[in-house]
Amino acid sequence: MSESTVADWQLIINPASGNSKQKKKAIVSALNQMRIPFQEQATTEPGQAFHLVQDCIRRGQHKILACGGDGTVHEVINGILTQTLKPATDISLAYIPCGSANDWARTLGISEDPLQAVKAIKTGNYFRHDIGRVQGPEGTEPFYFANVLGTGFDALVAHKANAQRKPGRRIHYRWHILKNLNGFSTPEISLIIDEQEVYTGPGFSVAVGIGKYNGNGMTPCPDAVPDDGYFDVTVFTNPSKWDVLTKSGRLYSGDFFDLDFVRFFRGQSIRIESKQPVLVEADGESRGELPVQIDVLHRHLKCLTQLKNKDL
Repeated sequence: MSESTVADWQLIINPASGNSKQKKKAIVSALNQMRIPFQEQATTEPGQAFHLVQDCIRRGQHKILACGGDGTVHEVINGILTQTLKPATDISLAYIPCGSANDWARTLGISEDPLQAVKAIKTGNYFRHDIGRVQGPEGTEPFYFANVLGTGFDALVAHKANAQRKPGRRIHYRWHILKNLNGFSTPEISLIIDEQEVYTGPGFSVAVGIGKYNGNGMTPCPDAVPDDGYFDVTVFTNPSKWDVLTKSGRLYSGDFFDLDFVRFFRGQSIRIESKQPVLVEADGESRGELPVQIDVLHRHLKCLTQLKNKDL
């Protein structure tokens, strides 16, 4: 469609994400079939979705349809949360997953089938999603995430995988785990939750979850609920290489509560510190290093889901 009105959905699509090229025709066909008016804008470089969504809001648009992977959604959410023209709760965000991992879509039950995802837009089952606000080292700008923030080995794997990913190819996280395990030195960390120091010691990997999944289907925060006002925090303290090789598969089922190198916490304000350089990722995107201060913004973004609210 060539002209847009404030009633149109703004389709922001990343053609280089996962299999978006193959899905684009199906998405457009589904939107037309369901008689959903839209204006399409395609990204041509990393970071552009952030600016496109802010341009939409400046034009008075308040219905955003993101098509891509977790990285595209991360950019769109940061575009929404960093603008000041319109409250985030007044903006509707829908999502058609067509990226390499689509972990956020797993929590929300969003189908990878374009027609089913578009039908969900038509039925309009929305809820208010929690958001994490992150302040990094002094002098850096805050940013936001909707799914999982990770540090340590998790962030290293994300960094390496992102550096090597190519358009149209899925990321194989298990392969990157094996490739990067040798030579990784577990840092010492401090974890402060709601102003109380709850853990000091080795931090092989830390996951701070609003959603349940990351790493293409891993479940580091199996009890996370995206609108309960709390972060679920999982600390993998100091597993041996043998533990990582033989037990990491349990992350996909979420059945790892009995492992002696795993600690679980919950809270609304999380601070993670280390005297060593430790990478940070959020929603699968590299976001600098520790320290980070993470605060929950309760029910701060209106999002589409294909689950019933009671199932979130």
